[in-house]
Parts: sequence; structure tokens; C-alpha cells
Amino acid sequence: AIRASVAQGVAYLTNQAATDDNGWIVPPVRTHRLIGYTNRVLRFSERTTPLYEYENYTVYARVPGADSQAARTLQKVTRRRVKRIIDPDGGPKQLYHDANGPIVRETRVAVYEKSGPDRWAHGAIGQNGMALYTLVNAGVPTTESTLAILADGLIRLVNEYGVPDHTWDLAWLTAGLSRWPGEAAAEAATACASKLLDGQILEGEARGLWGPACINVPLLASAYQHEQELAARQAKAALAAKEKPDSRTRVMAASEAASDLLYFQRNMKRIAMLAMAFDQVDAPFIDIGEDEFLKIRITGLPHYIFNQNSADLESTTLALFALREANDAKRMPKETWRPKMEGAVGVPRAELADAILARTANALANLQMRTGDWNACNMHQPVTVFNKMAKMMPGLPVDPKSFVRLPSPQTPLATLQGYAAFVEVGRVVGFEKALGRFRPNFAAGLAAARRQLVALPDRPAKFEIGGRVDPCEAYFFATTACDVPGTRQRELNGEWARMAFELASSQFTNGAWQVKGGVRIIPTSMQARMEVLPKRDPANRSLIMNRGEAHISYNWWQGHYNEAYLGNRAVLATCQSLLVLLAGAHPPFLVATLAPNPVSTIVADQALNELAASTRVDWRYTAVDLTKEDLLLGLAAPAMFLSGQPEALADAALRIRLSNYVQGGGIVIVLGEAGTEGQTFFDTAARVLAVGCGGAAVRDVASEQSVLGDIAGRLGRPLMGMTRQDGSLAVLMLPVAGRPSTATGAFSAPEAARLISTALQRNLDDTLLTPAYSHRLGELGEPAALLATALEMIRAPARTAPAPLTVAAAQPEPVKPAPPPAPAPAPKPTPVSAPAQEADVPAPDAPAAKPAPPAPPRPPAADEVW
Repeated sequence: AIRASVAQGVAYLTNQAATDDNGWIVPPVRTHRLIGYTNRVLRFSERTTPLYEYENYTVYARVPGADSQAARTLQKVTRRRVKRIIDPDGGPKQLYHDANGPIVRETRVAVYEKSGPDRWAHGAIGQNGMALYTLVNAGVPTTESTLAILADGLIRLVNEYGVPDHTWDLAWLTAGLSRWPGEAAAEAATACASKLLDGQILEGEARGLWGPACINVPLLASAYQHEQELAARQAKAALAAKEKPDSRTRVMAASEAASDLLYFQRNMKRIAMLAMAFDQVDAPFIDIGEDEFLKIRITGLPHYIFNQNSADLESTTLALFALREANDAKRMPKETWRPKMEGAVGVPRAELADAILARTANALANLQMRTGDWNACNMHQPVTVFNKMAKMMPGLPVDPKSFVRLPSPQTPLATLQGYAAFVEVGRVVGFEKALGRFRPNFAAGLAAARRQLVALPDRPAKFEIGGRVDPCEAYFFATTACDVPGTRQRELNGEWARMAFELASSQFTNGAWQVKGGVRIIPTSMQARMEVLPKRDPANRSLIMNRGEAHISYNWWQGHYNEAYLGNRAVLATCQSLLVLLAGAHPPFLVATLAPNPVSTIVADQALNELAASTRVDWRYTAVDLTKEDLLLGLAAPAMFLSGQPEALADAALRIRLSNYVQGGGIVIVLGEAGTEGQTFFDTAARVLAVGCGGAAVRDVASEQSVLGDIAGRLGRPLMGMTRQDGSLAVLMLPVAGRPSTATGAFSAPEAARLISTALQRNLDDTLLTPAYSHRLGELGEPAALLATALEMIRAPARTAPAPLTVAAAQPEPVKPAPPPAPAPAPKPTPVSAPAQEADVPAPDAPAAKPAPPAPPRPPAADEVW
């Protein structure tokens, strides 16, 4: 059912790309360009307008250079603005177009053609990155033309227009490009990851979090100051060259100063894509691009970055998710990028990734509730670093008393996002390091997330989960809570299956998922500010927005912003649903422990890590209880890790289940300690498993290429196992010790994991070992029909299930499995001590690259070390 559902979802996304001329899955709005005018007879009506009192003010604005390649400098301009409304209805009468109006006039009307700049709403670039990430995860080949065009388009956006300023767009763009091969994608993904790291808020109560605008505010302030210094130098050099045009030295100096200014302004796009917009940075849409006919139009920032900033848990979790993806792909820099700013003062030093993530972990811990939950963590705080530029832009300094605490509701989605954020940090820095300081927070967060997870599928009709595509968004983050942190073990199989069933059952016939109503990709902190900050009241025409107070422009010009935050709900829900289903599209491996106390699964984790690196499939394993009938034994699990004590194999029913599993094609990896006790377990297991192998004997398979491939005959010690009649592997027996030993035949855990990964790749079906297995159904049938049939079988299982494979006549008759039961309630979560997953991150005391001029050194703060 999952594979058929994934196949339909993948087809929907690729079809969307195929129908767009530029390969976009969420295309921009193609706007119209003015080409001329014509006269038309139209009808109008009149309405009153307010009578305003105006005032003049001085502000700096960008003035174009001599041509498109010249720098645009900030120069003083005088503008007029409304000071107050004298009379809401005392202004001149105004005509407006009205098809039934009483006034008839011939009017000059503009004529347009559809060749204007592409208009990108907030989230549109990110949704294309999300779709790319989803399709690559599903195993769609990177050679597929539609996918290649999509990836090239995203890379071109970064190279030509800069790295996005919106965290939502930037995070999904980073994740998508991190999964795409090639040097161009690697460079773009690294630039995006560096800006994500740099966009963390460094002051106030939001320290350590991310908000909807991903900009290093102190760095942007320093860049504006340095730009003014370069502009002054350029103006002085140009004047000197004009006074003595025959002086080659002066002409060269003027040319060099102009080049330095232009080069730095282009570099500013990496600090902020909208840096050139200056005080219009929060406009509904802003044109960017150097060539007039290659400009694009993107949504402005969600707040006026020069005097205020905001943060929320949603943006923080997405940023951490993308950084973990970049880290997994070896595309996350160890420290953040800095532009060349010779002679600049107050430039913030480059940040180490390890310190950034430590700040986040401390912030998440401080914001966690006593119950282990999180709320939306919506925060709004003033920005003061631009106050030195108060004469250059309106709204400075801001009134700090105008800021109010934002509502931060506690929802299941918020808890799932908070726990997912903690897990992403652990996956980057290593769980041994993360658990060392935050073990209680992990344990409480895991318990809270699983408590919320259990309630998700069976929620009441009016139960509010949170998020813009309910329940797909919550399910996407909920998959993290199904796994044991730091391992590849899926513990809550029943809960994950219930989410997967609900998604597969709600898919539309065109392969998409839908949600009711329109979807606006508005960050939670922005939505909260819209609710509590002053807004335009149509009944009170005298109310005017004050730039110098806490505000949000959306509240005052909503009509202009309506399309600026509109997302594609079908693509959003489809991508998130597919990512949930892809987490279980491949059958899990099994771990069976025949011992009274749990044993370490480090070999299973390391083996599947090796296998995942080779196959690009995110494998999972799950525990199976051989002492009772378990449906997992019949779900085509490719291999089982078996360990324990020989006494447990005396149970006849247990022996039958093991033999049936091997006879059905499963591979059993028997693990035991090197020594007498371990050998006794191997000998006992061999007698049981031989029945499923048709009576095959245990032998040394270390030199057989069908088992180990290129490393066959190079182990220097025996490797015991069993093969089937066709020569394929059935059983592998590995004595494990702390240190390898050729004398005793023992393997270390890393050696055993490498051998297991190699043997599995040689002996499992090739189609199973590829990401494309999730959506390529082969001879199974047409996806829609297959999904309908599978769902019907799940809803109404057959009364008599087929009998399992039989074993030797000497064994008791196999027990027939019962029909699939309803998913069992999730077990109570318990804190788990996970093995370390070392990541390629710098040490906390690694020296940072010194900017020019070097910033004064400072010791790390308390929340920046592990």
C-alpha cells in the first residue's frame, strides 16, 4: 500500500514539473510588462478620500549608476510622508472603475504582455526545494530530465540572485540541494548552509533560535557602514580623477574604487538577498537582479529588520533539519562565511558551527515546559544595532515599550517540532555529546512527543494539531518520535503504521493530498504579530502605521500582501505525506534478542549505517519477539540480527518461527560474544536454522565471492555461515569482541558491521537495495488499483490467512498466524542511552579564521560549549 501510494505521489510531482516550461513544480507568477497604451470608454464612480497633513523628511535611497554594471550608491533624498489625517472625508473626490457607475469617460489604458519579471511568493522557492528533496529521497534518478531542470533552476537562483533571506525558503532549498550531486549543487548548498548558521539570533530572549528572516543582523549593519565608506572613497576618487583626467594614477584609483564598491555590493547578496532594497525591505514584492530583462520579483521580509526581529520554534526546527541534511552530505561549513571587508570596524567574527548548535540546544532546553512539551516559542524583540544609521532610514530608533509578548499556543505540532529540533542537533554533533548535557531534556521530550504522537491519528474532529496542512505537517515531524534517538531502531511501529494508513487512505486519485481552504505559508511568529499588533481599521481612517514602533506591514496593507504568502497546498501536503511514507517504504530489518536483558545493538546500527551510505536508503530495524506470533516475521523483512542465550532456543514454537523465516528467504545474522558461551549459542542456532536451509551444514564462507565479493579470502580468519541451494547466503555467524583476533576468529564491531553490509549487498535483491524501490512497482500492478486492493485488505483482512512455510516433519506443526490485529498502543517511552554518532564538526576550542581586521577575541559564552 505504501509503495503504491508513493508511486502515485511521485507521478503527481513529476507531472507538475513536466507541465511547466521552466520545470518548476511550484511555478512563479508570470507577471505582465507594459508595452504601450490605448484608449477605452469606461464607467466610474466617485468616493471620498482623507485630507492629509504632510511633512518632508530626509532619507537615504539607492541611486542607479551610469549603467547596469555600475554600483548603486546611497544618497540623500527628500521625501514627503503623511503626518496626520485632518479629515477622513475632507479630501478631493476620487474616481474608481465601476462597471455600473454613472460617470462615463474615455480613458487611456495600459497594454501589457506576459513577459514581466517572475513573481516568487514567500515559500515558493522553498516548495520547489522541498519537492526536489522528496523526489530524490524517493529514488527518482538524478538523470531524469524534469528533475535535472528543477535542480538547475534552483542552483541558478542562488548563483544569480543570492541566497534567500526567508528561513522557510532557505531551509528547504538547503535540504534539496544537499541531496543533489555535482559541484555546482555542493557550492550552492554550502552557501545556503552557511547563511542558515549565520541567521541564528544572537541576543535577547530569542538567543539561539531562528526566526522567519534568516539574516545576520550585526553583519548586515557592518556591511551597510562599510558600503558607505567605500562609496565615499569612490566619490572622492572620482572627483580627483575629474579634476586631473590626464593623471593615470588618479584614473586608475577611481576605477579601482568603483570596482571595489561594486564587488562588495554583489557580495552583500550573500549577507542579505534584499540588502539593496534598503528601507523598502519589507515591501510586498521587491525586484532584484542586475539585468532589467532578467529581474525577478520576490516577497519582502516579514518584518522591518532595521528595528525589530522575531523568532519561533517552527523556523528553528526547519533550520536544524536543513543543517543536518547539509552535514550528512558533507556540505555544512565548519564556520560561517564572511565577506572581505578591509578596514571595517565592528565586523562580527565568523561563527563555529559547534557553538551555534550549542546555543540552540541550550535555548531549546530553557524553553521546554515541565511536562516535556514545547509551545510555539513566538518571540518579538527590538533591534538596536542600526541605531547609528538613524539619519539614513525612517523608524530608528524603535520604541522598545511598544513590543508586547506574543501568544505561543501549546499544540501537538509544537511539541513534535521541539523534540525533532533536539534530535537534529544530536544527529549533527553526536548523541554522546548531546546526551551528556541534555539527557533529561531528551528523555522528557521523547516522552512528551510520543504522548502527542499516540493521540494524532485518533484525534477528535475539533482537535487542533497545529500547522498549515493538517495532519501531514505533524506526521512529518512525528516520524522522529517513532525512532530511538541516536539509533536506526523504529520502536513505535504501530503508531507509524497508523499514520501511514491514514495518509494512504486519504490520497486523491491524481496522486496528491489536499487540505481544506487556502494555504498561506506564514510563520507562526508572524501570525502571532498579526493578531496582537495594531492594524488598519477601515472604520477608523485616521489611524496611521508608525514605523518607529513594533508593527507588521501586512496589517496595514493586507490587500497588497495577500498573494505574497500564498502557497501551493497540494504540493505542500503531497511532499510532507510522501516523506512520512518514504520513512517506511523499504521493509525493516529485524532484531531478536533471546536473553533476559537487552543487549547492545551497536553492530546492527553500524551495519545499517554502512548499508545506508552505500545504497542511499535510510534503513531501519525493529525489535521482534520470537516467543510469540509477530506480524513482522511475515512482512518480507530482508534480514534478522539474532543474539541471546542457547537455552532460549529450546522452545519448539520459537524454533519453528526461525526456520520458517529462513525458509521464506530471510537472512539471519547470528551475533555472539567470542568465547565458549558464544560458541554454544552459535552451535545451537545452527541446528535450528539448518532446518530452514534444507539441512545445510555450517561451513567457512570467508573465501566465497557470492557471500563477500571482493573481500573474499582476505579476512585472515574463518567466517562461518550457511548458504541455500542456489549459493545465496542464508545464515552468517559472527563472534564479536572488543578487539579483533585472528587466533580466536573474533571480529570487532566495526569489522562485523562492514562484513554484514557487504554480505547483504551481495545477497539481497538489487531492486530492494535502491531508493527507487519505494515507487517502482515492477510487475506488482498499476498503482491506483494496487493501492485500492491493498487498503481493502487492510480494512477487512481475510478470515483464513495462508499457512506459513513448514519445516522438517520432526518439528511440531507450525502455528497458523491470526489475521492482522489492530495496532497495539505504544509502549511507555523510556530514556534510551544511544551509542555515539560522531559527526564531522569542529572541536569547541578550534581556532576561528580571523576576519580582516581581526575582531577582538572573546571566550565562548556559557551556552556555546558542550
